[in-house]
Amino acid sequence: MELREVFHKLHVRDCTNNNAKIILIDLARIKPFPGVNKIIKGDITDRSTALKIQKFVEKTQDQYPELIVLADCSPNVSGNWATDHARQIWLSEVALGISNFCKAETFLTKIFQGELSKPFIEKVKLQYKQVNIYKPPTSRKASAETYIVAQKRVETDTLQFDTKLLYRDDE
Repeated sequence: MELREVFHKLHVRDCTNNNAKIILIDLARIKPFPGVNKIIKGDITDRSTALKIQKFVEKTQDQYPELIVLADCSPNVSGNWATDHARQIWLSEVALGISNFCKAETFLTKIFQGELSKPFIEKVKLQYKQVNIYKPPTSRKASAETYIVAQKRVETDTLQFDTKLLYRDDE
């Protein structure tokens, strides 16, 4: 199931009374779909992508009081489950860091279920009051793919995330 289907199925836009800017970040070029204000084609682990996100957030902060971050994080799978799972969770952690940095009111991300899922979900719960796990009914039962929908950001002046994790070591 695509993020687009989850977005519409969960009525993410409706929950905001159309008062939110919604950013979708993905490596692949994605066709626009209703409800999303900005699609950024880029690698969330690159500083240039983070700067594009920051620029859009700053430019539209008066127009939209809320921000929703949609992150369809998937690594190029290697076939090694432990490696693929760790990479996928790391990408979701980067997306969570961006969500925290931008003070997003809602954060929706895909994760692969596995041993690193629970610690990641606990990190999300430090930043959001309402955290739900959603397994799309159209998803294969054997699939480890699931979605986290986090809403109602916890107001704090301190980041709940180590921003050094935002970028690869080579930057």
